[in-house]
Amino acid sequence: MMSRRAVPRAALLALLVAIVSHCAAVLVALTSPQPVPAWQWGTMLCSDSIMVAVVLSRAQWFFTRNFRLPGVFVVSTYLIILTPLPATVRRYKAFVPSQTVLSISAGLAVLAIVIFVLTGRPITARSTPSGPSDAIVSWFIIICAVVLLPIWIRSIGSVPLFDLFGGTDPLKAASARDEALNSLSNGALRAAVGSLRNLYLMFATGYLVSRTATIGREEWRRLTHWRVAAGGVLIIAAIYALLTTERAILGELVIVALVAWLMSRRRVLTIRHIAVSSAVGIAFPVIYGALVSTGGIAAALTGLRRRIVYLPDDVMIHYFIAFPRYHGFLDGAAIPKWGRLTGTPTFDLSSFIYDKYYKVDASLTGIANGSFFGVGWANWGMFGVIIFSAAVAVALILVERWLRGIASPTSAALRGVAVVQTALLTSSDINRSLLGFLPGFLDIVVILVVVARVDQRFGRRTSETRGVARGRRPTADAEAGPDRVRAR
Repeated sequence: MMSRRAVPRAALLALLVAIVSHCAAVLVALTSPQPVPAWQWGTMLCSDSIMVAVVLSRAQWFFTRNFRLPGVFVVSTYLIILTPLPATVRRYKAFVPSQTVLSISAGLAVLAIVIFVLTGRPITARSTPSGPSDAIVSWFIIICAVVLLPIWIRSIGSVPLFDLFGGTDPLKAASARDEALNSLSNGALRAAVGSLRNLYLMFATGYLVSRTATIGREEWRRLTHWRVAAGGVLIIAAIYALLTTERAILGELVIVALVAWLMSRRRVLTIRHIAVSSAVGIAFPVIYGALVSTGGIAAALTGLRRRIVYLPDDVMIHYFIAFPRYHGFLDGAAIPKWGRLTGTPTFDLSSFIYDKYYKVDASLTGIANGSFFGVGWANWGMFGVIIFSAAVAVALILVERWLRGIASPTSAALRGVAVVQTALLTSSDINRSLLGFLPGFLDIVVILVVVARVDQRFGRRTSETRGVARGRRPTADAEAGPDRVRAR
């Protein structure tokens, strides 16, 4: 049992680092002319203090060693977005709207307050047994992946991975990746391949890893079968990522597998786990950078550090810069499927930002995903930042509670995916991460809940019918559920 004095150290450390950065911003603004006045950075410090109070008062929700989603959010957002924010604002000076820092401060305060309100009821430990249909979702995903893989490979023509190791440059590698993604002429097939690669195969991998982790060594035959299955689907998921030389997805796959394994083994995250998984996760990105750049491993590591530490905050600030200076606020047009309610087309916000600020060659297409702060601002300004921040808080707590009511193997796999989706809030809109659907994260949650309900209703009836057919009446314990059946 967790000690009452235990505190979420990783979350508090991330907050401390951000507070130091924001205090320095106040001092710089007081001693020299700055585009953002000191009082606005003071409001940011107030929001930081509110978050510290929430983390301390609701500690059980923020332990990253148990992969609590609010804790993952605080660590990733404060280290990647909010700590470098003062330096990023100073870099673009007058281009940054005057309400940028104030908007983010208000959003953070609302986010912290909503989390505090929604976590008034403590996390309850619930154990839902696995039903006979527990594996259907994952096996269906794997079958779809196996069927679509040869179709995709045949349509690609030239595999970007082979071109990469055969010698290429950054522009050719990026162009080959775009061609591979657009090689499928059918839109439904493109969506299916993209969803499998970016989300569904990760869940299936986590599920098989979780099932492997829950089988004892004494059942060596079952353990061997599940190890082979887990290794096979891991290879399939890696092929989907490697075909297009997609670097981030391999790292995400490693995170999902690690979380699923540790949760199923009832172990907590340690420094050793972080070190090993980090080394495995960055191996291919470093190899990729070394092959396409002229600076070797050193340049590859520099580029990787820029992508992780520098780029998310830089992209987010460009969302603030572009609206409303170069384009009017979108009034919700950038929200996927919003147009079905309003009758207007969806505005491709990430492509707009990429084309305007990051496109280096006319032949390339790409996206520049900003955090929920930037997307909220682009839609409704300061009000949008507050609305999107509240939505993030609601999503984090709802998903955290949902994960407690799903069967163990699927819960472990789903938590791994949720951890990745939460960390991606630093460079992704909430509508495309935790609240994404058709295709998206919510698809898996809804399907798993439906499958669990079907198992509870029809699976139990089937077992009772079998017992009657064999001349036995279902006992009171059996009627109460499989967890309460007494050993005979």
